This record gives sequence, C-alpha cells and structure tokens, in this order.
Amino acid sequence: MTRSVWKMPMSKSKIFKALFFLNKHNTLLLWSSNYVIFPSFIGYTFNVYNGKNYVSLFINENMVGFKFKDFLVTKKRIFRKQSSYE
Repeated sequence: MTRSVWKMPMSKSKIFKALFFLNKHNTLLLWSSNYVIFPSFIGYTFNVYNGKNYVSLFINENMVGFKFKDFLVTKKRIFRKQSSYE
C-alpha cells in the first residue's frame, strides 16, 4: 500500500542537516529503513540497520524514489545440500 500524496514522503530533517556537514567519504548511520531516498542523497554512503547489524549502502541515481529497506537483506539465506541421486 502506498503512502498518500498529501502526507509527503517519509524523511527527517536531521538527515538533510547531517548531509550538509558531511563529506562524501564519511557515512551516516540510520536506524529506520522506512525513509525515502531523495536526489540529494546521491553519492553518499549510509549505514542502515537491518535488525542485526548495519549494512553499508552507496546511493546512486537508480535508487531515488525507493526506500532504504528495499535494498536490505533481512532474511538469512538457506543453503541446501545437493542430492547424490544425479
């Protein structure tokens, strides 16, 4: 379900203030992954919390408009053994 247009995209003004004083080589820690990626985030690296640890995300042009959680893996991958009946 999408967010209503009149509510505006979810973000915090603290992120924009931090980007103003941040170098492109430093990273910014985000606890919430529900924030929308804006065009002013291009070229910056964010460390986003996925529930267990922080995952580093470098933002490029193709990510604008999506949320940070769309690029995080939160489930552990299951490896199954190959069957020996080939």
